[in-house]
Amino acid sequence: MKNQYDKFFRESSIKIGDRVLLRNYTGKIGTAKKFQLHWKGIYRVINLDGIYATISSCISPNSPSKTVHINQIKKCFEYLGPPCTIPYESEEQIPKDNLIIEDKIYEHTREQENSRPNEPNPETGNHEVEVVKHSHGYDLRDRNKITKPGKYK
Repeated sequence: MKNQYDKFFRESSIKIGDRVLLRNYTGKIGTAKKFQLHWKGIYRVINLDGIYATISSCISPNSPSKTVHINQIKKCFEYLGPPCTIPYESEEQIPKDNLIIEDKIYEHTREQENSRPNEPNPETGNHEVEVVKHSHGYDLRDRNKITKPGKYK
């Protein structure tokens, strides 16, 4: 019986000093359970004793520590940001080889996007294609030239 129970057992990856989240079983009164946050706070593991962990709040370190079951916590992988080890250098100290040269910015306008060529005119023999530019995003037809189908007249 014990062999079957322990068949899928895996060791916890939580170690002393890890930041963890605590399972939130209590929610606000009057709100549905699906709207409640499942995990709360950021805690640091102080001590591991078998299946129990002693955690202390990172937000308020002076608060009393809690002893909770290992199943009620999970590792926190929140990004804290880069360390502040980059020294400040003024522009005078930066060599000219490292200066970034601004690239030209090519803007894509709607006039370029909506341009379409006219067909060449065979009467004049002009094979050059001229470009018609529209200021709007779609073709508009004159409402007076639109006719209803015969069955609707």
